[in-house]
Order: sequence, then C-alpha cells, then structure tokens
Amino acid sequence: MVAGGGLGSEVVAGFATWLGRAGIGPLSAEVFTDNPASRRVLEKAGFRLSGAGMGVSAARAAPVPIWRFHRAAGSPG
Repeated sequence: MVAGGGLGSEVVAGFATWLGRAGIGPLSAEVFTDNPASRRVLEKAGFRLSGAGMGVSAARAAPVPIWRFHRAAGSPG
C-alpha cells in the first residue's frame, strides 16, 4: 500500500464506527494545518471541522496551527 491508497481512511472510519457502536463518543481529533491529507481522512470518516487553534508537536520547536474536528456519537462514517 502506498500513500493515497485509502488505507488510513478505511482504518479511521472503521474504528470510529466501532467506537460509536460501543457507545463511545462523541469523538474529537486535531490535525496540523500543513497536513491536508490527514484532514481528508477525518472528513471521509464523518468528522466535521469545528474550529482552529494552535497545537504542540514534539518534533517542532514552536506552537503550530491546527484544525479541530468532531464526530457526533453514532455518526455514520
């Protein structure tokens, strides 16, 4: 499997659906704004953009902009 092959989308959507069926939710996630591929993975899994802010990364020396996403409990993927 190579990048862009859809595996990440499939895994995130499946896991989020499984959590919903187990009664766990709502779910939230954050992604760096310079990572649009991860944003698309979340959107395909039923997450909706809920805001933006600054986040922390162990690999970066300064705060970086992030997008915040939420998925309602029981949301389809």
